Amino acid sequence: MNILLIHGVDTNEDNNPYGSWISAITSGLTKASAKASPNLTGVNYNDIFDQHSSNILLYGAAAAELLATAAWHTLQRPRALTAAPMPEQPGEDFLSEIRWSAGMVAQWVVEGDLRSACRDLLFNLIQSAKPDIIFAHSLGSLICYDFFENDPRGLTTFLHGTFVTFGSQIDNTFVKDRMWNGQVKMIPVAKWINLYNPRDPVFVASLDVPATHFYQFVPVFGGASFDASAHEVTQGNGHPGYLDNRVTDKYLWPLLVGGNMASLIERNVRIMKRTPKDLASAAAVLRDPRVSTTGEPPSFATALPRNGVTPTDGIGTCPDLKALCMAATSLASSPMVTHPGTIPDARQRLNIMVDFVPVGNSNRPGAPLKPAQITIHNTDNSAAGADAQAHAIYQKGPDARARKVSWHFTVDDHSVYQSLPVNEVGWHTATYQGNYSTIGIEICENDGIDQLAANDRAALLTAIQLHELGIPLQGNVVQHFDWSGKNCPALLRNPLSNWEDFLARVAFYYDQIQLDSPDVDHSANLNPSPTFAPADPASLAPSVSESVVHNVTGSSFADLADVATYERCKANGGSEEYCLGIGDNGIGYWGDDTKHGSGASCALSPEWMVATWGNVAAAHLQPVLISNPHNGQTVTALIKDTLPHYSPRIDMNPDTCAALALTPPVLAPVTWQAIS
Repeated sequence: MNILLIHGVDTNEDNNPYGSWISAITSGLTKASAKASPNLTGVNYNDIFDQHSSNILLYGAAAAELLATAAWHTLQRPRALTAAPMPEQPGEDFLSEIRWSAGMVAQWVVEGDLRSACRDLLFNLIQSAKPDIIFAHSLGSLICYDFFENDPRGLTTFLHGTFVTFGSQIDNTFVKDRMWNGQVKMIPVAKWINLYNPRDPVFVASLDVPATHFYQFVPVFGGASFDASAHEVTQGNGHPGYLDNRVTDKYLWPLLVGGNMASLIERNVRIMKRTPKDLASAAAVLRDPRVSTTGEPPSFATALPRNGVTPTDGIGTCPDLKALCMAATSLASSPMVTHPGTIPDARQRLNIMVDFVPVGNSNRPGAPLKPAQITIHNTDNSAAGADAQAHAIYQKGPDARARKVSWHFTVDDHSVYQSLPVNEVGWHTATYQGNYSTIGIEICENDGIDQLAANDRAALLTAIQLHELGIPLQGNVVQHFDWSGKNCPALLRNPLSNWEDFLARVAFYYDQIQLDSPDVDHSANLNPSPTFAPADPASLAPSVSESVVHNVTGSSFADLADVATYERCKANGGSEEYCLGIGDNGIGYWGDDTKHGSGASCALSPEWMVATWGNVAAAHLQPVLISNPHNGQTVTALIKDTLPHYSPRIDMNPDTCAALALTPPVLAPVTWQAIS
């Protein structure tokens, strides 16, 4: 196995920056049972930059632009992290100080001859070293990506190789806009693996590349505020680096070595790139006894609905559904996502410890709660040892009492602590509505945590809570941001695909949990001394005998912003699957236009359609009277789309929302009734 190593910024004083790299890579591959020792070659490109140093004023303007984007506190050497703000007109002394850090990036961006020399160096090294893997850190990742993206030789030079980037600025706005026309695309390599540390202050950005052979893993280390050591390649300052942490050990090295574990990791990542809508489709198919996941499938729905639901009476052919079906079943055997079994099995697997805030504490108000949704948070606590137990202890302490903060569950990569009964209000959203309608789940992000494992465990806990509290899945797992505008859960919000992956995991677990008799009461598991009964799942199921007027939650679809996101995604070459996952095409289940200006329309679940009109097909274009109880406004909307199975809501397009004086995105109480 031949490996090429390419360093980042600030290595001019180190003649051999690769000593710790070689040790970490060799150790990691050995632990992953590599068959042979790697042959490692390191490159030093500082001399190329040094040859162009006479043009220091040439890149002064670019350095000013770069540093003015707040990078002054992030691209400096560690000793300069608390330096004074950047001068408005940087002189030679200033530019000399940043010569081997921010200056290298700025110089590389503006000097075409320099980039050309770097491309030649990389091409010659690949030709001579014949690497199977390239490891590139920081600026080194920019040099490589530029070669693969902008040099014709890069299109064929490394087609069968694996590209590993870490501490990368490839998707940074300044670099991306200047160098890649504002878009990061997949490059011509067999596999691209990116390691992203959200605490790395050195101008890094998370990557979200829509390709099946792109993988991103998230090791979390370093301090939470401008800690330059969070950019380190290997251990330093009391914590691991990019190449010697637990997440890298668990995913990167097995993926590079290959074999069964690599296949499982690859399959899991591919599946988790599917959107919640995709998994909902697969889940609906798996529930249908007519569908076989082995051999050729029988008839499937003619087209995937907007929300990924396949009504049981819409039969046609759709080969993609078989792939989704197979994806959902294979997901159960992946290393990060496993079949949850029954609810008691899943609870035991999570190792839930009950450690309630004492009754009477100022941060345990004791007010009754009937949860309608679940709010997800990140702890925003990067300290070593700040795990679930530490946060449970904190909630019982004087600071939490003084600040009056509390939440229901804290999750890390090995345990879960419950601090409040789920039928009592906690103070975790900074809003009355959020606190009095949701339970709060905090996901840890402490130094050294396996963040993927913590997120996966939180998804399983969320699915359990949805079942035990009788909360419908669709639309009822929300972010702290949705209540107060706070950037939380920060690690799941950046990039957006992290949140989509989390929802996909929740959807999978929700569908795969093996439910026992509906008469079994799970509330005792969560509330040792329950005072207020949780929601009754049976009360959410539609029935033909119910009142004609239905009081439900109204939500919105085909919003202008979602349609614009979808169209922008398609214009940039995104697949239909990927673009529908992040936006909305404004086309209903039967092919009707649901966008702004198409007239008032709505969507209901297949169960509501069957209960009201006899079958799903008969519901198409049926008129529904929708009312806003807060202002008395009403509108007649036509059914043009479907919602996921068993959803109790009604979904409303922009014209329906406008008629009711509601501004998307909408989540508001409404009433609806069929018009005969």
